[in-house]
Amino acid sequence: MVDALALYAAHLATRATERLPVPRNGDPSQSVAALLRLLGAMGSVLAEVARAAPPHTRAFHPAGMADVSGFLAMGCTETVIHTFDITHGLGKPFRPPDDVVQPVVRRLFPWAPSEGDSWCLLLWATGRCALPDRDRLGPD
Repeated sequence: MVDALALYAAHLATRATERLPVPRNGDPSQSVAALLRLLGAMGSVLAEVARAAPPHTRAFHPAGMADVSGFLAMGCTETVIHTFDITHGLGKPFRPPDDVVQPVVRRLFPWAPSEGDSWCLLLWATGRCALPDRDRLGPD
């Protein structure tokens, strides 16, 4: 998650037109508390870069040139989805606020159903569950 937020901020800040190298490659000796502080810091960096970006700024993403709202939505998705992955693996509940999730679903997954629980729609759109009327999506 830290890498993704750092890359999104770096791409946006530099208006990159091609993939940048990964700025950090993890540190297995870091504590969970240190990684959580770093995650918060990288979220703040991405938010500040987005605030400072001129209107109509676009930058590289493997899925195509993304705008500021796209990078912010991708950062939110990375954070909440991988937090879900971790908590789910630990058998703990996790549900982010709807006011975070609903705009992310609309921004990144406009092809997702327009009706339904936003969190369930995000989990479905990222391949983590089926919906009552739709099969689970594949990993890609």
